[in-house]
Amino acid sequence: PSKDDPNVVYYEAGKMYDLQPTFSVDAGKTLYIEGGAIVKGGFKPTLQNNITVAGYGIIDDFHVARENNSFWAFRMDRCNGAKISGVIIANMAGYSCATIMSNDITFENVKIIAPWNEDHETGVENGGIAFFACQKVRCKDLYAYAHDDTYMVKTNKWSWIGEAKDLVFEGCQANNVRGGNAFEIGYEVNAGVDGVVFRDCYVIHSARSYGYTYRHGSFTIHNSTKGTVKNILYENCYIDDPKEFDFYISVLPDCGYSLGNGVEWGPGHIENVTIRNVYVHKKAPYGEIMFGLDSEHTVKNVTIENFNIEGKKMTSFEEIGFGIDPRYNGKGYVKVNPEEVTFK
Repeated sequence: PSKDDPNVVYYEAGKMYDLQPTFSVDAGKTLYIEGGAIVKGGFKPTLQNNITVAGYGIIDDFHVARENNSFWAFRMDRCNGAKISGVIIANMAGYSCATIMSNDITFENVKIIAPWNEDHETGVENGGIAFFACQKVRCKDLYAYAHDDTYMVKTNKWSWIGEAKDLVFEGCQANNVRGGNAFEIGYEVNAGVDGVVFRDCYVIHSARSYGYTYRHGSFTIHNSTKGTVKNILYENCYIDDPKEFDFYISVLPDCGYSLGNGVEWGPGHIENVTIRNVYVHKKAPYGEIMFGLDSEHTVKNVTIENFNIEGKKMTSFEEIGFGIDPRYNGKGYVKVNPEEVTFK
């Protein structure tokens, strides 16, 4: 775009702009960060529709004064019709890139870097990209490196609540380190999740947790609230280096720790999950998890088509060995019913 366009806020290459603690852009306008430009501070538009963020520069909320760290390098709150492309987002702690109660959102070719969190003894609680109560979201060709959940879909957190519907992640890469999950739906899903697609996605690494095991995976659904998660597709995806689980899909009564105000603890439901053309290069040390609280609150109607582990196609429930999280053995939880799983 032209630097002279009154609808463009232009940050030039070779310059550093100190906008701590936060900055924004008005509705209908473009924020352009040229490659080689660095903008320090947290980008936080609220109620600004049809904004565009583009360029190949850096939004840097990592190298800021401690008192100016905003917990979010990038946060869009009720900003419909936003288009984000090209930029690099670097974060110190919290949610690196969050979109809240917003619809018709596009992220393309964005890189998210969430390094070791110096404020946490184990370096975690610095997550990647999160969508809270959003609908009609398209994420294409993203890369996220994070010390907690790397990609997240939730319906509520604190005062935010709403259904998550029609989200597509395509060609996205996850490098998940230290804690959390690579591609996560949950835990906060009170208002329900309907229609999430993970297509051509690649898990470079999914973490083993800090201090405890048996919670984290490459593709995960943790439903610990009263909502229903349904119509989920994993297609043409690759898992390279999982440290706990490949798939962890479960209905739980709660998370085990506080998730903020507004969370109604479960149990909920998970329905209509398809795993198609998924390749695991290195078998996860703890295998595959799929279970529920009881026969009613569990995972139902699962279709598995061409799921391969270390070059071998899985053709039966027994061969995959879907199990219960070892932490919950002997506590009344139930494996997914084999009759709910169809192999093609």
